[in-house]
Amino acid sequence: MNNHILSPGNASMRDPSSNMVSEFTIDFDSSVAWIEWFLHNNGIDMQSTWPITQLLSRRNEAKTLFKKLGSESLENESLSLLCDTISLGFIVKAVFAASSRGDYEWLLPHLRKCLPVPLFFGNRTLSNTRHNLYWELICASIFSVFCDNVRMEAPDFRARFNTVDWGIACKVLYSKNRDQQAKTITDGAKQIEKSSAEYGVVMVDASHLIKHEEYLSHKLEKPVKHASDLIADLRNTSRAMNIRHVIYHTVKDPITGGRRDKTRSIFLSAQTISTDREIPVLATAAIPYEFRPVIGPELSLQNSYFEAMDRVFATEVHGPK
Repeated sequence: MNNHILSPGNASMRDPSSNMVSEFTIDFDSSVAWIEWFLHNNGIDMQSTWPITQLLSRRNEAKTLFKKLGSESLENESLSLLCDTISLGFIVKAVFAASSRGDYEWLLPHLRKCLPVPLFFGNRTLSNTRHNLYWELICASIFSVFCDNVRMEAPDFRARFNTVDWGIACKVLYSKNRDQQAKTITDGAKQIEKSSAEYGVVMVDASHLIKHEEYLSHKLEKPVKHASDLIADLRNTSRAMNIRHVIYHTVKDPITGGRRDKTRSIFLSAQTISTDREIPVLATAAIPYEFRPVIGPELSLQNSYFEAMDRVFATEVHGPK
């Protein structure tokens, strides 16, 4: 991986490398069977009013819609269903990976909080901070693959890696307003500084800012984007938000002038689904922005995160035996 250092005065994106974008398919039937079994096996009774319950009941409709992509146009409601299916795919993959580690008791209380909450992508006009719960769940699950002692504590969750107690703040961007984006990310840095963690990272999800319809070939007159285009869209998103400005205010408190030393980097991420192939492909991309030279445990954390991200989403979800 290219370890180009990004500083407040020189905040440009590093060149994308192969391990910054993960592409994978998902077996909907196996995934649905597994998550239903997992919830039941852990004493979680699904409520009919939960968005995830309603989505699971419409899985056959979603599968039919995927087959129609590229041959006919779809209504907004149908596209919303497909976008929610994207969310479900990532959530199931993440929870499956975390539970495969054996010690996943830390995950269950947070999962219970998530289930009554609407999913990520279906309504991009809905700005609901409760959506952050799902993003926290996904990030914590990925970190649990390569970290020890994962627990849901301030700033959002904690994890021990290479003897360092890391504090992770998870933020979801809903607004295209630069000032609001900067505030959201710097709020994450403030959470890290206030926590007892030794170092921290702000994990930022920009999926709400991605035009998912451009990856779904429902408009026959327009060519569909490929999963590999997600890194370019993420780059354009970072430019639009003026990432230099964000990094400057994340590293340095503009009011006190003090330096936030605990916060080591921002990870900007996005997820989508592409239907440019016979089988829909889920894609996730992440770009790290470091504030200071990354060495030792910090560099190892970064590399391990990308490896874990690939491993989590590439793992096939098996239904209960």
